[in-house]
Amino acid sequence: MAKNNKDEGMERPFPAYQGNAPYFFVSYAHDDDELVYPEMAWLHEVGFNLWYDDGIQVGSVWRKAIADAVSGASALIFFATSRSVKSRNCSKEISFILDDDKPVFVVQLDDATLPSELRLSLSDRQAMIRSAFNEATYRSRLTSALGSVVEHVPVTLTPKAAPESSVADNEWESQRFQHGKIRFATSADGVRFAYALTGEGPPLVKAAHWLTNLDLDWQSVIWRHWLGSLADGHQLLRYDQRGCGLSDRNPEDLSLEAMVSDLETVVDEAGFRKFALLGASKGGPVTINYTVKHPDRVSALILYGSYAQGWARRGNPAEAESGRAMMELVRFGWGQDNPAFRQMFGSLFMPDANEEQREAFDVMQRESATPELAARLMEALGEVDVSDLLPQLSVPVLVLHARGDSRIPHELGRSLASGIPNAEFQSLDCNNHIIMEHEPAFPGLISAIRVFLKRIE
Repeated sequence: MAKNNKDEGMERPFPAYQGNAPYFFVSYAHDDDELVYPEMAWLHEVGFNLWYDDGIQVGSVWRKAIADAVSGASALIFFATSRSVKSRNCSKEISFILDDDKPVFVVQLDDATLPSELRLSLSDRQAMIRSAFNEATYRSRLTSALGSVVEHVPVTLTPKAAPESSVADNEWESQRFQHGKIRFATSADGVRFAYALTGEGPPLVKAAHWLTNLDLDWQSVIWRHWLGSLADGHQLLRYDQRGCGLSDRNPEDLSLEAMVSDLETVVDEAGFRKFALLGASKGGPVTINYTVKHPDRVSALILYGSYAQGWARRGNPAEAESGRAMMELVRFGWGQDNPAFRQMFGSLFMPDANEEQREAFDVMQRESATPELAARLMEALGEVDVSDLLPQLSVPVLVLHARGDSRIPHELGRSLASGIPNAEFQSLDCNNHIIMEHEPAFPGLISAIRVFLKRIE
């Protein structure tokens, strides 16, 4: 901690936890008590047990008391601020609990920049940026994450102080909490990645695509309407792309073969023997490869906004040059505080998005991947080529593509469908690569998928 003077600062919001039940160790700078205490207070109010150094008894050896409290904790919550990131005590507490291989949850309360020592320690931990969310979303997301560690705390608890959210938001959150618990699997090369099951019915697997984040999807206007619709009448399995979201960051292998291996791992982990498979955008080549390898496992294949060849493999020098330039822009412009580049990039995906959707997509990009990982993924996916596998597809295939898609042009979808024996092709009247809920094309997309799957099932 930054200091240990009990007579200064705000009044303590509650006594530090002293029982035998699971609890969280809170690491923060005491000069930040006006920032941190309100956050601790509502977490305590909804039922989480918290220990902070208010729990050190008079006459105790301070270092031993801290060490004992960290050792006994289920996880650590680090409130990152411009003060706490400079605190050697906070750094030691984080290192101590990481040595015990316990979770660390980083909540960034201001625009603090982590020093190199902390960046190294927390390189595979995703920080939650307080200012990136409204109050209700922030609280629901944090309680969900903490609730995954201490099973006895019901994640449906709602903080009394949280502002009322809309009926629609509550419905999405309710479905997420009831059916979307996040779990982890380990790929053949040792990379851990997150997956979740939602809904009930025949299994439907949504393959990972570029920029996934299981922890944000249900709260985001970008994906929640997709997930709710796909999980209606099906058990939806989704997972984070390696390197993205809650999966291990900075994996060495980003090849198509590694991504197919991840899909193989996650369906086996979920216990699915035969299922429908959805490959959206860059998930398309992964699902095509998997289906050719395991035709007995896939009942039907749906390809949306996808392609057979990456930008470097299409024989178009201008497109290849543009792809390389975009890759470098991602590497150097993605992580800047100014969102201008990410917004420009987002406009390629959703040119007709409104302000709320543009901001949500910016948050999704920033939270889902580092600049370097995003550039590496773009490079790896540019080299993909599954065109020789298309004639080998023997399962029913539906190909859907937006006519005005500027990220993955419509012609690539038409070419994809023409190379697959007996594939069905349907165009959608939309300019966005990711179709938004309010667009007339979205009901048509979901209807086409449901009719296709119902006929197959």
